[in-house]
Amino acid sequence: MSTELDAHGTTSEKKTQNRRRGMVPMGERLAYIIGSGSHFTAHFFISAFLATYLLMIGIPPAISAAVVLVLRVWDAANDLLFGYLVDRVRLRGGKNPFLRWLFRGRYLPWYRIAAFILPIAMITTFTVNTDAPIWLRIVQYAIGYMLYDFAYTLSSTPYGAMLNTLTNDNNERTTLQSYSALGQIVSNLPVLILGTLLIAGSWGYAGSAILFGCWGVLLAIPAMFAVKERNIAVTEPDADKVEAEAEHGFRQMLRFLRSTPELLFLVLAILVLGLTGTGGAYSLLIGFYIFDNAALASLIGLIAIVPTLLLIPLLPPLFKRVDKVVAIRVAGIVGVAAGIGLYSMGIEGAPANLGVYIALEAVKGTALILILLATQMLLPDIAETGRFRTGTDHTAMVWASYGFANKFGTSVVSSLSLLILAAYGFVSVEAGSFEELAEMKADGVALQTDTAIQGLWDVSHLYPTIGLAVTCVFFFFVKVRRRDIATMAEANSGAISREEAHARLG
Repeated sequence: MSTELDAHGTTSEKKTQNRRRGMVPMGERLAYIIGSGSHFTAHFFISAFLATYLLMIGIPPAISAAVVLVLRVWDAANDLLFGYLVDRVRLRGGKNPFLRWLFRGRYLPWYRIAAFILPIAMITTFTVNTDAPIWLRIVQYAIGYMLYDFAYTLSSTPYGAMLNTLTNDNNERTTLQSYSALGQIVSNLPVLILGTLLIAGSWGYAGSAILFGCWGVLLAIPAMFAVKERNIAVTEPDADKVEAEAEHGFRQMLRFLRSTPELLFLVLAILVLGLTGTGGAYSLLIGFYIFDNAALASLIGLIAIVPTLLLIPLLPPLFKRVDKVVAIRVAGIVGVAAGIGLYSMGIEGAPANLGVYIALEAVKGTALILILLATQMLLPDIAETGRFRTGTDHTAMVWASYGFANKFGTSVVSSLSLLILAAYGFVSVEAGSFEELAEMKADGVALQTDTAIQGLWDVSHLYPTIGLAVTCVFFFFVKVRRRDIATMAEANSGAISREEAHARLG
């Protein structure tokens, strides 16, 4: 058998064996999977509880909406800036042992730094003193949120882009992404279950933020030390081109975006999904005002998660046979059907048919999670596509574009939903927990009008269903075939020539 050596001294036989068994050892896989839950813990906690929190620290909804809009538009816009910087900047550790460890790798240094900033941001955001003047409350949660935004972007964008430096095997990337999504869900089960219960009880927002901030740091530790970026030489520009690419980096980035229309339609789909994704943010209020039990949000969330936990291990074999975008379209149609069923039940029908309501929530939640997981799994494929067409690597920019769409949508929708609730007459209160809110309601203080409750129902079920339907339309324009991606990845890694790749692609 021929055993020709490549430029790095690797035999073709060894290359074949590596592709067959994968490049990433099991211990590193586990570290990467667990580490994915670190920044996602902060993101999930803030996404799930911030909107309700702002209605419980005595700030009028219209003011909260304006402040959140400014914060989150900046949050979304700076994703593109961070994506560009991460693609271009190389951190160097020098001779100091700690800095050599901290800055070791292509994308890991950003992740390590952010892991220590996120808990500080969570604690700052959720420890507002309701006895302080309104302007001071606004300043505190604004500072906390901006700090969270900075650290989350600093962590999530490089962590996703890191897939391309861990391995150049497309199937292995899909497997890692599938199980990292499982890691995100499992690591956030304490937030979903305990977080809702603790906030609904005596712990309130401050105690819960401290607890889960520390939890996020613990989740980051395995990835900080165990993960190795072994594929850097493949994905970085050639040494003799670094200077030229640095000079024309922004021009190349624009060329990359123009050459990858798949990314444009994916970004539009996620943007619409985010702009109309008002449902989950008010699950605690739905439970409290419609079902007379805020803790019901934990049960509904848990039941929606269970099918997803069963589904995730099936994704790698599924996506070897079915294109990811096809699965997204099917999940979208199922989610729209479930959303229509939920809204049709109405405020009176939902409590009377609690079992049906929870079942439909589980179907809709599973569909949404599958859409988000499969969408993220498309990002390395799109990065390979753009790199094949342009000859330049902007993997971080692909992830940053996704982050921009996701954050911009959620930024506007938070403000929009607060404004909609204000238009329906929903009023804010001052309560440190739902236990305290229940006491106020019993005293006739925290009551809402029938119109306000209808607004809460519309924001939770009508608008998200319309948005999901529009999202499905955009995904019909995202055409990414798994067989084509495998060919492009081989060409990008040097396993085959570009001429051979073009011949395979027709």
